[in-house]
Amino acid sequence: MKTQTYKDLIVWQKSKQLVIEIYSLTEHFPPNEKFGIISQFHRAAISIPLNIAEGYRRRGDKERRQFFSIAFGSGAEVEALIDICKDLPRFKNIDFSKAEGLLDEVLRMLNVFIQNSSPNSTRYSLNSKFSPQGFSLVELIIYVGIFSVIAAIFVGVLFHANLGWTRSKVESEVQQNLRFAMEDIARTVQSATSITSPAVGSSASALTVVSGGLAVQYSLSSAVLQKQVGADPVQNLTTDKVNVTYLNFKTLQNTAVSNTSVQATSTQFGMTVAYNATNNQFTYVQSATSTATLKNK
Repeated sequence: MKTQTYKDLIVWQKSKQLVIEIYSLTEHFPPNEKFGIISQFHRAAISIPLNIAEGYRRRGDKERRQFFSIAFGSGAEVEALIDICKDLPRFKNIDFSKAEGLLDEVLRMLNVFIQNSSPNSTRYSLNSKFSPQGFSLVELIIYVGIFSVIAAIFVGVLFHANLGWTRSKVESEVQQNLRFAMEDIARTVQSATSITSPAVGSSASALTVVSGGLAVQYSLSSAVLQKQVGADPVQNLTTDKVNVTYLNFKTLQNTAVSNTSVQATSTQFGMTVAYNATNNQFTYVQSATSTATLKNK
């Protein structure tokens, strides 16, 4: 049966199950691993279905293969994290068997997707009918010139192919950081009981909410989006490969039901992420905005 969307892909469905299983397992991890192994697990696991979905939407085989390869790499990261946890005494009571089974299925299917997206290899040979002893000086010059042109073309093609691959990697890095940060903010706001800052109708470059009885703050520090929960250590939500050049929050409050006084509090938030490039050739910037509403308590 022909697939209509990425959601019809069995590999995407399995990778989504894997994410749910990883989140379920990490709920039983020690609390002091919240910003360590737990954060790494979540980031790596979520990356798999996200890159499968984005790869499915791409038109060219090369782009699809690139995103499927990123998903495969994230799967390998999950595999390594599981291996590490199984050797640590503090995780001895955690059963990773279901996650390992799902991961094995996902990696096998991704491997097939990557192979099917690769161009067929072709072999060719150049059979010369001329003997070197029969070359005249003019013929030799011509052949050397032809060889030089072919070599220059090959080097140019190789350079541009590598440049295209690098650009794709740069775009993917920015998109993953932006998506991960926006989703984290949305989840926190949706589970919060109140917004401390900014005040209703005001805008600010930082956000403070109360969730689970603890203050949760999002702010920028040296172009890095940071999150702090209560007195816990500060967590970096974006990597050093990108810079957050814009961050804004605005608190809104509207009547949820027209004939009642029930109020719905929400926050609009926007962010711009740029690749932390040392070479202007690889500059890439992406922005996003969203709105999240507090659940009525």
